[in-house]
Amino acid sequence: MKALKGRIVLAVLLAGCLGYSTLAWAEFRFTPGIGIREEYNDNVNSTAGNKQEDFITTINPTFNLYYSRSFMDVYLDYGFRYLLYARDTEDDQMYNNVNLQWTIRPFKDYVFIKVSDFFSRVPIDQRGPVGYENNQANLTNENVFSVNPYLEYPLSGTLKVKAGYAYQNTWYESNEGNDSEDHTFTAGISKELTSRVNASLFYSYILHRPKISLDTYDRQGATLGLDCKLSEKFMLDGTVGWVDFAYDQQDYRDFSSIPWSVNASYLLSPALKLQAGYSIDYIDSSSQTPATAGSFTSPAQGIIYPGEGYVVVDGQQIPTSALLLDSIGGGLYRNEIFTVGLTYSGKITVSVTGFRDTSTYENINREDKSTGVNLNASIPLTSQITTQLGGYYSYNEYRPDNEKVNRYGARLALDYAYSITTLTLGYAYNREDSNFAGQSYTNNIVWIGARFVF
Repeated sequence: MKALKGRIVLAVLLAGCLGYSTLAWAEFRFTPGIGIREEYNDNVNSTAGNKQEDFITTINPTFNLYYSRSFMDVYLDYGFRYLLYARDTEDDQMYNNVNLQWTIRPFKDYVFIKVSDFFSRVPIDQRGPVGYENNQANLTNENVFSVNPYLEYPLSGTLKVKAGYAYQNTWYESNEGNDSEDHTFTAGISKELTSRVNASLFYSYILHRPKISLDTYDRQGATLGLDCKLSEKFMLDGTVGWVDFAYDQQDYRDFSSIPWSVNASYLLSPALKLQAGYSIDYIDSSSQTPATAGSFTSPAQGIIYPGEGYVVVDGQQIPTSALLLDSIGGGLYRNEIFTVGLTYSGKITVSVTGFRDTSTYENINREDKSTGVNLNASIPLTSQITTQLGGYYSYNEYRPDNEKVNRYGARLALDYAYSITTLTLGYAYNREDSNFAGQSYTNNIVWIGARFVF
């Protein structure tokens, strides 16, 4: 793992030194860039008392590479971040953001091999400090590497058989994380019933092998999925299944359950979409199972969870929920989530999402409940100036401690784009009000930055 990270860092530094302009043609694109940012943070560690303020300089060389042939596609997005603190230089840090997606087609249209690697900063515990532009408090490095060969074979024009295997290695820099290896086997069929209705049935078997051996288990289950286009405006999909957990060392923890999900979207107009989703499923915070052949996407995925902040992936603010991660040491938990959202995609883009999320951990006495709303908007003021808005509020209940937390956050940024340069001026506000003494804090961040893409 360390050797892999070293090779990636070396490749990025070499690319940055070369400073080539963008090369582009049908099958190959290489785009290097560099970002520079100066910020003032009035509470670097997000603490209630003894606040530490500082000026932070960020240097962020990046490159984006895409290569495509009939038998292979490669996408690599890389950012190397170096943070320098003016007052407390012991806080200086370097870390990487990597998104690698590599698909090989040795037998076109039938056999595929997917390789992915995702290296990023993630929260250690969703109960800890989180928020917009948070670069230090409650964060650690994570790497998820997976290899996924699979087969898709059409028995007819509407019936397809799928089978696959995936190996995944999850690593955390923090000792609070539970490193793991997972082996996933899947097999099933998908059937186009009509031009508007598709059905699927899949079986999966997962061998979960974490560093903490007491949390070792085998997971198997079956999932029936239905995807319906009821009209040109109304889409509905759902899943129902069966799952069984068999622990390696503690049989009394074995159990079975019936996870299910439903998700609906309705086009109120060509630019306005209403969405709602509900799901009950089991997720392991020490293992982000890759999208293997035959797996399905829960409507909870990609929804901004309450109590989480945003991590930086190659200069982009990514909600930590997109990483399907809550608390890296929590292990297996039952997740129940309801979401409803409205998205407008016109000259401006606006999304508002409300949620109710409950995570009940199976291996420890812990339950996290959150209810709230998230707002994101992108508003072009001129052809070159764009306003980026973000906001969130969540009410969180943590058991058995009975802590109750109100979280607030807002982010405003003005982007000025000209030629190869984008200038940014921004402000972020984060606040947490807890009924526990010494747990509340307020955080203000102001920054100015420039990004150059060659």
